[in-house]
Amino acid sequence: MFRSSDPRNPHKPYTARWYARQIKYAFDGWKLKKRHAIGLKTWPTKCYEFWLILQQLLYIVKPKTIVEFGSGRSTHYIAEYVHKFGGTFISFEQHLYYYFKFNIALSFLFLPWGFVRRVPLRGDWYDDRLIRKNLQGITNIEFLFYDGPAAIGKDRRDSKVFFSLIPPLLKDVKMIVVDDVHRPVEEMIAEHLKDTFCLKRYTIFSASDNTRIAILLNAQIAKKVELLPAYLQKCLET
Repeated sequence: MFRSSDPRNPHKPYTARWYARQIKYAFDGWKLKKRHAIGLKTWPTKCYEFWLILQQLLYIVKPKTIVEFGSGRSTHYIAEYVHKFGGTFISFEQHLYYYFKFNIALSFLFLPWGFVRRVPLRGDWYDDRLIRKNLQGITNIEFLFYDGPAAIGKDRRDSKVFFSLIPPLLKDVKMIVVDDVHRPVEEMIAEHLKDTFCLKRYTIFSASDNTRIAILLNAQIAKKVELLPAYLQKCLET
């Protein structure tokens, strides 16, 4: 017995076009969730002004210890900075696919393999045992870039594991970037870090995808924002 693909004609059988449409709907849903969850989904990231500001701030701040959660385009800029100016840089990535993708991409740019470390999820955050192992010897993070985990499934960026493990390493932090602060959880994280470490907050709004990024600077570095070109200072909301 056939169910109808046309509610106006209940005896009309499903057509090949209808089946094709249902497959497309299912695949689109899979792309949104599963492909992201296994690291196969791609999307344009952040406004162009942010990348200009990031490079300028790296040069002004000159952090020696950089930790990133969630590898991406920022990983390329930071890796090149560390390769040229020295320091320690670790980028934690949960997806095996992205782990290989970014390390291979960095090697194609004549940058060392190994900046990106693969740490799968455990509970609602990264596997804290592997995070601790990779952070051995690091007592202070001068620049934290917080853009992970992906927060697609049960993982949460505001996990208790994050707050117990990372803030103790930020006692002398110079700069923090918290991505996706247009979302309540990330906004809460940015405000918490700002208040805890007495940082000045700047926000970059991306009109192309209606997203926001928070940049938190300590008092000494905040005074140097005026070194940015005027057209970039205009992009920073206080």
